[in-house]
Amino acid sequence: MEVQQNNNSKVPSSISPLPENVSPPITNINFENRPISNLNDLLTLNVINELNPNSIPSYNPIHNQYFIDYVRIGTINIQSGFNTKKDDINLFFTQENFDILGLTELDLVTSDEFPRKEYFNNHVIIYDTSGTNDRNSGVALIVSKPFCKHIAKTNFYKGRLICIDLFFKNHPIRIINTYIHANNTKTQSIKDLTEKLFQLILEANTNNYNLIVMGDFNVNPQQFIKDNQKTQNAPSWK
Repeated sequence: MEVQQNNNSKVPSSISPLPENVSPPITNINFENRPISNLNDLLTLNVINELNPNSIPSYNPIHNQYFIDYVRIGTINIQSGFNTKKDDINLFFTQENFDILGLTELDLVTSDEFPRKEYFNNHVIIYDTSGTNDRNSGVALIVSKPFCKHIAKTNFYKGRLICIDLFFKNHPIRIINTYIHANNTKTQSIKDLTEKLFQLILEANTNNYNLIVMGDFNVNPQQFIKDNQKTQNAPSWK
């Protein structure tokens, strides 16, 4: 897999303010302990702190212009071959300053009944590889260590969906990463997966969670709207 460390167009991501009780703190960022990962990281910090794009950070415990940090969340379809791409993916996660990165289409199927975890220096990979005879299945979430300690619950479904609940003070967050079948003939499998996805979304909304749903949905939104404008029946699953 080709990894371009300064090209973010291949990895959709969401940047939002860091929750108040997650390190690093949101006031007086100490750049001795929080190094700049790359030029995109520096540009983002300057923009959200309303500074000149070319500003260079320095740390002053009393007066510091850099006081707002951010969270970076993204997703990528690795198109199989995870074991041969793992080193590049780990490097990409670190160099591009991700906090949470969803992976889909790992091409991994195991007999694990529950999500398994693989630990690295600065992050953890949580896998769901419980798909049965489905070489396109296997999903994962890479989570940086500051966020790992806030994981309260994990859900998964047949190697096609993985979900984590993060509990912060007054800010519960549910993150769902899914890979919906590309093969339109697997109608029942698509329906079952979609129902599981809707169930998790409804549960999050009922409990007032902040919700992020991401992944590879293998759908054409324009075609979906067109098809369902023609009928009064329930929306199609694909």
